[in-house]
Amino acid sequence: MYLTQMGEIPLLSRQEEVRLARQIEMTRARFRRKVLECDYVMQTAFKVLRRVQEGELPFDRTVQVSVTDQLEKAQILGRLPCNLRTLEALLKRNRH
Repeated sequence: MYLTQMGEIPLLSRQEEVRLARQIEMTRARFRRKVLECDYVMQTAFKVLRRVQEGELPFDRTVQVSVTDQLEKAQILGRLPCNLRTLEALLKRNRH
């Protein structure tokens, strides 16, 4: 039944596919921004990232990055202290 129904639905054109892909990416970006505006989410992210930095949580299982991309992993770990300070400052500002 499912395959029969799929055969009745026309395929997307290249232009439609690109437009929808862009729309999905924009929606994901808006979603991430909205989620990070939530103080609870920021607190949780801060705690998790701090535990990653301190070695209490494994980086590879906590942060989404390609397993084979060691350069990206090193860059993220290098930026982590600065990002944690920024998150901490934002959390303090939210409390006031």
